[in-house]
Amino acid sequence: MHLLLDFFPILFPFAYFLSKYFWGKTQRSKRTIFLGYLILILWAIATCVHEFRERDYGNVMILLMVLFFAFYLIIFRKEILLWGFVPQMISIMVLLYFPLKIMDNYTHMITYGTAYFTYLLTKLFFEDNLYIGLANSKVFIKGIKNVYYFTFACTGIQSIAIVVSPLMATHSRVCLKRAVYIAGLIYVLNIMRGALIILLVERLSWDYYLVHTVLMKGFSIVVIMIIFYYVLVSCEELTHKFKELSRKIFRMSKIL
Repeated sequence: MHLLLDFFPILFPFAYFLSKYFWGKTQRSKRTIFLGYLILILWAIATCVHEFRERDYGNVMILLMVLFFAFYLIIFRKEILLWGFVPQMISIMVLLYFPLKIMDNYTHMITYGTAYFTYLLTKLFFEDNLYIGLANSKVFIKGIKNVYYFTFACTGIQSIAIVVSPLMATHSRVCLKRAVYIAGLIYVLNIMRGALIILLVERLSWDYYLVHTVLMKGFSIVVIMIIFYYVLVSCEELTHKFKELSRKIFRMSKIL
């Protein structure tokens, strides 16, 4: 069921393509793209229920905040959802994340690669105390005190898609080059995060749930915010886009 849900968000860029290139600026265009937003909202609600059942309350809170913001825009700032930069950014985000997730569900290549790089990095400190293997199509790293299973959520692709998509939506060459560097940085930091989790649990006997779900998820959010702030202030075209977006959201063009 959850695998099937991964196909639905891809309908959003398809709806945006239809509204932009086939129907032009007509009422039908608006209906087409809002159908895409409706699909994303339904996907977010279904995913929120799934994550709650999986007890991943951090993702539940993030999804709920996104849903509340989406409803706010639909009710009070509907025109923003039709402004070119916003659907383009969402389309790129969806196309960066979900096709890779679907591919990984069948091949596990990205997850296996991330686990292997994490294993190599951690081995520098553990020597022969770690073992990497496969069990029921799941890759894991086995230590003395715990077994660490890797999923697609451990690859950092979600964070990469969130940060890189606004850069790519600007169509600026400088921002596109910056997007490649930022994607590589986030991936490397994600591998270091995984290695640090294993080190803290195996070497210092910290509680796995505390380290993985509380500390490292909080740390990841802070790091992504810092990286995005750097991207925002260092890319002039992106700064301009977000200033314009702020004007449209708050309708304070004379002040902003």
